[in-house]
Amino acid sequence: MSPDTLPSPAFRDAPPPAIEYRWRCKDGKYRWFSDNRAVIRDEAGRPLATVGTIRDITELKQAEQEMANRLRMESAVARSSNLLAGAGDADSALNLALPILAEAFGAERAAVLLARGRNRAEAVSEWQASGISRVEGAENIDLAGAPWFVDKIMRGEIVIVPDVSALPPEAALEKETWLALGVRSLLAVGLTANGRTVGCAIFDNTKDTRLWREEDIGLLRLAAESISSFIERQRAGAEKRQAYESIVLLLATAAEARDPYTENHLHRVEGYTEAIALELGLSPEEAHETGLAALLHDLGKIRVPDVILAKRAPLSEEEWQIMRNHPIWSEELLPPDRSFKTARQIARWHHENWDGTGYPDGLAGDLIPLCATIAAVADGFDAMTSRRPYKGPWSPARAIREISAQRGKKYSPMVVDAFLRAVDNGVISKIAIAGRTQPSGLQKAA
Repeated sequence: MSPDTLPSPAFRDAPPPAIEYRWRCKDGKYRWFSDNRAVIRDEAGRPLATVGTIRDITELKQAEQEMANRLRMESAVARSSNLLAGAGDADSALNLALPILAEAFGAERAAVLLARGRNRAEAVSEWQASGISRVEGAENIDLAGAPWFVDKIMRGEIVIVPDVSALPPEAALEKETWLALGVRSLLAVGLTANGRTVGCAIFDNTKDTRLWREEDIGLLRLAAESISSFIERQRAGAEKRQAYESIVLLLATAAEARDPYTENHLHRVEGYTEAIALELGLSPEEAHETGLAALLHDLGKIRVPDVILAKRAPLSEEEWQIMRNHPIWSEELLPPDRSFKTARQIARWHHENWDGTGYPDGLAGDLIPLCATIAAVADGFDAMTSRRPYKGPWSPARAIREISAQRGKKYSPMVVDAFLRAVDNGVISKIAIAGRTQPSGLQKAA
């Protein structure tokens, strides 16, 4: 019955929202439909007929799904890129970014592999979905067993393997290895640093084969660029760090060689400083940086005459005036580069006292940089427990009592408390013993 033949008067309900549903057709395939119909009623409100349309919206649904997937993947690549762009710690950055990318690319496992020598690689970051096992031996991968894969990565190709069991004959070694690991499909892209391939990012599935689309590959290239850029920055930073540490060791070795009575003193002060810094809640990286910087606290003694450094009697006032210049000279001898900021602060202010009676600037309390207050306790403890031309060594117990007595006077109360915690947990005694029985890092560097 058409609307033209309906009895009059007749009323049409407001059309309800369209209903979308999936229907299995005769060919066994599922298709999507949109059902949008309204009810026609007579004057008594009795339904007479329905009018409307039923449309096949399968292609529209597929387009919507593809758009949603595309937006999800673009968002994942952007989020991971932002993480890598703003991070300073390689491990945490990659470990956060990798699962975001893996889930976006529909992978159950993912890893960032970096070359280690000619035929070895190491997984520097890994991720597995819940219930998926980790690949054993990922910390030392033999690349000789994957020539087809390595060749493609080195040529800058993206390795797309929708079905591992269908790999070509030239990939027989890879096929055998990957099937043994339960890999069903795989996607990998090379990573570069300074224009050279240094590794790859690899995504795989253990349950299903998978066909990645061309737009997926384009996004993967963008993700690879952000990972590569991050690795390049990390490598540049590591090289700069290595150069910095080499300079520190060289300068500290020169300072220690000037004063034969302070053998291993700098090495122990470095260890005490790092231990106290850790007790204060500094990160391992910050504590290591502070300890390393403390190696240079006495660099200015290079300018102090031998007759003063080696004098067995108490120094005269004139000689003390010269000795008190060594913090200033230490700061002057250190490069103005920002890498040496902590070292310069420790060098100049490690003889300042908490109550303002120290030198060279008479700073007090929180005006003294934290790193300098830490080094002051570390330096003081080692000076007390070491033999010098003008005195014999104190026992550790006596030195600890003296540092406790100087809490809030010579030394920062917070730093003294941290030092005492390090004493209680045995760290200070271990450093003291190691520093008196083993060659220092400076001696090894020399």
